[in-house]
Amino acid sequence: SVMRTTALPSMMETVARNYNFNNENVRLFEIASIYLPHEAANELPDEKRVLTIGAYGNTDFYAIKGICENILKLAGIKGATYTSVSDNPSYHPGRCAKIVAENGACLGVFGQAHPLMVENYGMNVPVYVAELSFDKIFAGHKLGDGMLHLQAGVHFHKIKLFVILV
Repeated sequence: SVMRTTALPSMMETVARNYNFNNENVRLFEIASIYLPHEAANELPDEKRVLTIGAYGNTDFYAIKGICENILKLAGIKGATYTSVSDNPSYHPGRCAKIVAENGACLGVFGQAHPLMVENYGMNVPVYVAELSFDKIFAGHKLGDGMLHLQAGVHFHKIKLFVILV
């Protein structure tokens, strides 16, 4: 089997599917596991959870940045800085930034997807994506019993698979 090291291709496929169905404005997210290999070949890879966001249509770089800022605010993270990134091949050079926490930890990257990648998925519109470290952003928050408890007092409940209608 193959373990994915990034969730970006999955998000791009989903965004492209929506584009092919002629949806004009799309904003999607996925929480997924990725597997990062160790330098030593005999060690198992580390499993990390990532929050991937994809959008096109009525959106731009600052809209995707705003989404990232709202997630950080919801998680109670203050003082994060944004640094321009130009060497990530998945993103348009100069239209990409990484999010760095006060302690120096990289919390994620966001920006405009590289036009060649977007074209590879059969789209001809600007696509904006973000790859955020779910584990780092929500570290210290209780995750159990199907609920995520945030410092802001917001509680997310597990979605019921089978809803009973009366």
